Amino acid sequence: SGVFLGAAGVGIFVYAKQIINAFAQLIVFIRRVEFPNLVAMLGKDDSHPLALTFRTMRLGLILAALGSAGVLATALLAQLMLPQTYAQAAMAVALFAPVILSGAVYLTFPQTLNAMGLYRASALPINIAVLLGAAATYLLTSLMGLTGMALAELCLHLIGSALLHLRIRGIRKQHD
Repeated sequence: SGVFLGAAGVGIFVYAKQIINAFAQLIVFIRRVEFPNLVAMLGKDDSHPLALTFRTMRLGLILAALGSAGVLATALLAQLMLPQTYAQAAMAVALFAPVILSGAVYLTFPQTLNAMGLYRASALPINIAVLLGAAATYLLTSLMGLTGMALAELCLHLIGSALLHLRIRGIRKQHD
């Protein structure tokens, strides 16, 4: 990333990701609290596992949406009100703010499979998403710099969510 962003760009990226990851850690904590309830709920009825998972884990998703919106609003406000050196960092935080929500949604899919006891079922879709995400990171960062890095992470979450959704649907069809 230093080749495409330069030293200052990498520094800004690191600070932005630290802020975003701090919010993501809160969501991970909430997920750990929600997970035992999800296992119990899917043990009773797994006819619509994704709907049940999203309903059971809604607090984490709501907090992720609020975190994304709050970080985005704060970063945009900081960009308008702070000196230029801080404004660049604030813009980087704003670019990555949606990743809080997209990451929470993405991680909901393997949580569904794990709660169903299908631990290995998510491995291939996640690995494919990571490989495609790495390719997107290279391509988009070389074309768009920091904005490309943020878009690539969103791409990884979107691709991973889609592949895991298809995997869960395939498993459900096998049970029907």
